[in-house]
Amino acid sequence: MAWTKGIAMSTRILIASCATIILIVVLGTLHGSLAVASTGVQLLPGDSALGSAHGTQDVPVIAASDNGFLAVWQDLRVSPFVGPPFSTEGRGFNIYAQRLDSGGAAVGRPFLIARKFGDQTSPKVTWNGQNWLVIWGGPNSTLWNHKIEGVRIAADGSILDQAPISIHNTGSKAYFSLTSNGSEWLVAVQATSSGEADIRAVRISAAGTVLNPGGTQLRAATNSLYGFTIASAQGEYLLAWSNSSTGPFGQRFDASLSAIFGSFPLNSINVASNGLVYFLTWTINDTYWDDFVYGQQVSVEGVPGPVLTLAGSGGALPLWNPGFSTGAWDGSNWWVTWAERTRGLVYVRVTPANVVLDFGGQPVDPGAPLDAVLAHSVAGASFNGGGIQAVWADSREGGRSSLDIYTGKVSSTAVAGVGSSISTAARSQFSPDFAVAGTEVMMVYLSEHSGVREILARRLDEDGNALTAEPFQIASGTAIGNPRIGFDGTRYLVVWSEGDNVVGKRITPAGVFIDTTPLSIMPGGSPDVAGLNGTFLVVNTNATISAHFVDPFRCGSMARLVCRWIQRPCLWDSISLAIHA
Repeated sequence: MAWTKGIAMSTRILIASCATIILIVVLGTLHGSLAVASTGVQLLPGDSALGSAHGTQDVPVIAASDNGFLAVWQDLRVSPFVGPPFSTEGRGFNIYAQRLDSGGAAVGRPFLIARKFGDQTSPKVTWNGQNWLVIWGGPNSTLWNHKIEGVRIAADGSILDQAPISIHNTGSKAYFSLTSNGSEWLVAVQATSSGEADIRAVRISAAGTVLNPGGTQLRAATNSLYGFTIASAQGEYLLAWSNSSTGPFGQRFDASLSAIFGSFPLNSINVASNGLVYFLTWTINDTYWDDFVYGQQVSVEGVPGPVLTLAGSGGALPLWNPGFSTGAWDGSNWWVTWAERTRGLVYVRVTPANVVLDFGGQPVDPGAPLDAVLAHSVAGASFNGGGIQAVWADSREGGRSSLDIYTGKVSSTAVAGVGSSISTAARSQFSPDFAVAGTEVMMVYLSEHSGVREILARRLDEDGNALTAEPFQIASGTAIGNPRIGFDGTRYLVVWSEGDNVVGKRITPAGVFIDTTPLSIMPGGSPDVAGLNGTFLVVNTNATISAHFVDPFRCGSMARLVCRWIQRPCLWDSISLAIHA
């Protein structure tokens, strides 16, 4: 049988064919490799261990129910190479969620909530006493306008709305906040373009019905109006907004969104509620560049309590800049959290009598590496004796370019647990290539979890069936990429880029390594390889800052490797090479 190797649809679909059989190998970010043969589509076995998902997961939020939690975040696992805004693939961030039990342990696996055209971002989640509502924003018909949508999630994690609830459309980028009065949900929205920069609120019933399409104006647009939060206590709402001229203000509204009295000054728009009163948190950098964290109870009528210093006493407090703090209620105490560069996510407890229990703060995850914690959210709950469940974006595994979502619990007696990743998945599999040896095919590809990258190989028969239960490893490391494979009639050569060099290993058709350590082939990257009659030809790109030129090299033999032919483009060019025997 004479097999040929070809490439279709750029880089992700590879086709091998003979007289009667077509094998299509599709690898991408499906977290599994597919083989399409004469017997139909099949998911190849193995390489299925769970770990922190490839790509960035960010902007986590969490809300408690009566006996558990729902954590939600924006997730780039299906388009890990496309940063926001979406560019080449038509998709970007999606919305994922993970249910946690009363002790903070994951229940099942993360599940997809929203996957649509463009980036779905900025999720929010709130419990109304019966179900969670998860909302997010994304492009409507273009990148520049915005559509806010949502779905209700039951306590068991089931999605109650088969089609997302259309909450509000804007002609420009929109910012939004979510709360519940214990029955309905309320979404406050502000767009950025002229004519729609007022703050409006949309009511959503427990059945998922929008009660006032288009929203009700809560605050007219002004040049100094920016940043806001909506919260609820005792069945009414509090809108807190920032004013660049006069500082933060608040306004009360009843359940039908009629204003209650006039506006009043606040110290912050970071507002938490326990259903009876509010708690404000904020950070300040003083004239000596010292950071302080403050808190304050405010009654439902807007009467402020004493300002409490929670952390900072004249020494430098290593807050992220700008500092951000958030609050939660666990049935007995207020909890205030913030992120530091040295201790990660830090908490302080405050009693209803305004006693600060943990001045200066304690870490939520004492084992977290330095500088690892970024965006975060926290939920308190009275079940299991109280305490908080926190979620945060963490860089310890994948670095800043591949954040993961971690969670950690602190008991009501201030006993912290161990943080763990909840944004899990099977490995992403991508950059495939294959070579044909008689009636067998050897396939190579990249397999990746957050912070873990391997080049794997597997043997397939002529029908596309895997000959082994698991693939075998060719190489591992954070700097490897672009694996390619060729067959010279006797043996395979797998080449890949590693840093600024191209290296390779020879393998027998049975999958036995001829080279125990990689062969150094040439400088450069993005290689390809083909074999013919006992000889391999390897090509690659080698970027310089000079104009285009080509360096030809006379081909000789060195361990049956042919020397290089290199095209040197400018650094800003994108070159993809392919070679076939």
